[in-house]
Amino acid sequence: MDKNSLLQAIRDAAAGRHMLTPEIASKLAARLSAMTKSHQVHFNAEKLRHARVEFTEREKQIIALMIQPMTNTQIAEALYMSVGTIKNYISVIYSKLGTSDRMQAVAYLHDFMVVEK
Repeated sequence: MDKNSLLQAIRDAAAGRHMLTPEIASKLAARLSAMTKSHQVHFNAEKLRHARVEFTEREKQIIALMIQPMTNTQIAEALYMSVGTIKNYISVIYSKLGTSDRMQAVAYLHDFMVVEK
């Protein structure tokens, strides 16, 4: 790294900014893109509206993994989050569905999903 780049990197770090090399930035972008594609689930908007249920994008990512089925630990690892945070999200999802049972929640979620033809 040349002297000017090194000095700028030090200034950026001191200011709380992160420096990513082009190689790392490219790998990160590819990983995020793959995660977004693999952790998506599509819901029937009409069914959700009728049931008065709305999920955030993060909740949808967690739901996609819940219905695979994955454990809370596996979901946390897949989304780079703590198990406690996943548990909090799942509690909110349960609350929105009016249940406290994972099996029942997954059954409800399947009912709201779009069936691929």
